[in-house]
Amino acid sequence: MRRYFYAIVLCILGGVLAAHAVDQTSAKSFKEVEALAMHGDYQAQRNLAYGYAAWPYEGQQKNPLLACAWYLVVLNSGSKQIDSGDTGNVRVNCEKLDAKSQAAAVGQARALYKQVYKSEAKF
Repeated sequence: MRRYFYAIVLCILGGVLAAHAVDQTSAKSFKEVEALAMHGDYQAQRNLAYGYAAWPYEGQQKNPLLACAWYLVVLNSGSKQIDSGDTGNVRVNCEKLDAKSQAAAVGQARALYKQVYKSEAKF
């Protein structure tokens, strides 16, 4: 029984480490990711939002409001890559903000959306 427990723990830990290793090997600088995100790159937008939410790039600070804003941009980007994870990211990161911060995040998301897509946001 103990052997199975350790096997499960190692599988989970291995998956987490492998996912982190992939992120690190493909990672760009904060400014590079930000530039790609501002040009509509779906994955860069997700990565930037994640940095604001949990794992900042060097030179980036955690910022829950910007995390929510970028996740809203991602969800409304029209990308064919959008999936249920993007909906979950909005729910998890935006719902933990108070009402005033949520409103500010929506305003920030609309401004970012307009900068990125050169049109008004429909959210």
